Amino acid sequence: MISTDEAIVHAIINPNEPFVSSAERERHQSQKTESINTEKPFSDRSEHLFKLANQERQAIKLAEEGQLDEAIDILDGIIAFDPGYASAYNNRAQIRQLRHDKEGAMHDLDRTIQVSNGKGEIAALALTQRGCLHRLQGQDDLALRDLGLAASLGSPFAKKILVTLNPYAALCNDMLTTMLTKCADGEQIYD
Repeated sequence: MISTDEAIVHAIINPNEPFVSSAERERHQSQKTESINTEKPFSDRSEHLFKLANQERQAIKLAEEGQLDEAIDILDGIIAFDPGYASAYNNRAQIRQLRHDKEGAMHDLDRTIQVSNGKGEIAALALTQRGCLHRLQGQDDLALRDLGLAASLGSPFAKKILVTLNPYAALCNDMLTTMLTKCADGEQIYD
């Protein structure tokens, strides 16, 4: 069950980002193992994943502190060490977007989806990001496709955006808003 307090705090601090509960973050960590290249000669895969996850958290922390170049360097190292670690591509795409490198971000999102085989939470996150980039570029058909795939993988944020892109939903929303405004102003709704 999602903590209401956790969701409210997240909405205040990060109003434009989708909420990910603690349970979802834990599931995200466990799904990372699905996208790791298991052919690498490591005696202990869990130790390998633990080290990569720690490095990734360090990169995210640096990015949050505005040290984007340093964060990219760490993610580049993770990817060079294990090209099958999908989450590193996804996080690097986010940082590239902060650096206004849309082309680089799009490349990393494509790679995330490829490495994750288009499955799991990491793929859903990448598809949502890519859908948003397509939308910003005016490519609504591509945005709808990616957001639809992300929604089918369980992304609540993608589902929310899809509703706003649906012309019928937008029309109903406009009609409802007009009706509620008239009610609030004391106007008669029906003749």
